[in-house]
Amino acid sequence: MYVKVVIVVTIIVICLNFICSARLRTSDDCLRPMEKGYGLRQLTRYYYDLNMNSCLEFTYKGRGGNRNRFHTREDCETVCLPEAINNNTN
Repeated sequence: MYVKVVIVVTIIVICLNFICSARLRTSDDCLRPMEKGYGLRQLTRYYYDLNMNSCLEFTYKGRGGNRNRFHTREDCETVCLPEAINNNTN
């Protein structure tokens, strides 16, 4: 019984760690350079380009890279361009 509880708790902790790290983004992520990663996949993603002050499309290889990688342009802009969103809502 004790072993089962330890296994379940371990799985829950691993899952929560993965979910939280995958979803929590900060503007610091936007300062990292674009990294295509490695692998065989061809995934459309978006990164924040500090010089252009905009979110640009790139092809992500599926593995590696850094957190300056977003599924949509809107996700990128929400994290990296909050002042643009605030200006559009006023």
